[in-house]
Amino acid sequence: MTTPSIPVRLTLWAKDLENTGGFFRSKSDPYAVVQLKKSVVDDVEDLGTTEVIKNSLDPHWTSSFNFDFEISDACSLKVSIYDKNSKGKSMKDDPYMGGTVFSVGTVLGKRGNSMGKRIRSGGTIYAHIEREEKVGRFLFQLRGIDLKNVEDSLLSKSDPFFEISRQVEGGGEWSVVYRSEHVKKNLSPLWNSTKIDLDRLCGAEANLQNVLKLSVFDHESSGKHLLIGSLETTISELIAAKKFGGGGDAGNGDGFLELFDSKSKCSGTIAVLQARIVGIPMKPVEDIPEVDVPEEIARPTFVDYLSGGCELNLCIALDFTGSNGDPRVPDTLHYLSKDGSLNAYETAISKIGSILADYDTDKQFPVW
Repeated sequence: MTTPSIPVRLTLWAKDLENTGGFFRSKSDPYAVVQLKKSVVDDVEDLGTTEVIKNSLDPHWTSSFNFDFEISDACSLKVSIYDKNSKGKSMKDDPYMGGTVFSVGTVLGKRGNSMGKRIRSGGTIYAHIEREEKVGRFLFQLRGIDLKNVEDSLLSKSDPFFEISRQVEGGGEWSVVYRSEHVKKNLSPLWNSTKIDLDRLCGAEANLQNVLKLSVFDHESSGKHLLIGSLETTISELIAAKKFGGGGDAGNGDGFLELFDSKSKCSGTIAVLQARIVGIPMKPVEDIPEVDVPEEIARPTFVDYLSGGCELNLCIALDFTGSNGDPRVPDTLHYLSKDGSLNAYETAISKIGSILADYDTDKQFPVW
């Protein structure tokens, strides 16, 4: 019997990476390469490569990687980080910054489905895995109004772009989900409209009240972007702001969101020109007939239980009745082989226990 696969999504970030260029050059421009290895097959699957984050040793990549997860398969993810060489023609020319391997089960078994691992070369790589759920997409477009100019020169204006981050449960870490294009020398920029999978913003449960952070920066070609201001919001609030102030008229104060700089001073406002959920059929409540929902539609998956805080305790019971045979005799269930080969009980414990152990937080397994 095969266990059903569950579509999941991986996101990554890192902190305190070692600068491969040393002290006499700018910071590294890291990107990550991700490979998936399943225990049931010998092949390694290339899941893809993140975008390059310029001049940063604390990269937050917006790229995500989708794959199918089965609880019965002890699959792992290999993450390798490289420093993008501007003169290099391929990955072989890019300095290796470090890497590690994550067990998918171990990450899912951690609080918030997130885990960090120190790497030998210096720094920590973080992985977050959650169930991928097609619950629609969020279509939106933003405009900045009278943003604070953070350029040193009075003759120049900021080149604003914005990021939307979601808080990763359990760790309090903000994970960047989307990064816009920058608009050159404009303190009232109009950014392009875009669509983001709703579950990336709100989780598989599509909770429109999940808190998001919107941060606006002045783009610098060096990668040392300057914060203009930030605010916390929700999908519901963005949709409401579109309803009451979506025209983007600076003379109308209704529906605008205020940005605040690092000193808690107002640094501009954000107008929401578009904000709606698309890609799922929606009907008015009064038009939906009362029907019995089949049980299988609402049944949560194993990943849902883990995301909700469920913990497992692995307990093992062994049958030592005489019918199992003399443990000194080969081919009996409890025979201890001198060559180290496993008997039937040890084989079962090894195969099942090695998978379930990932989801037992204290890693202490009672045995009877």
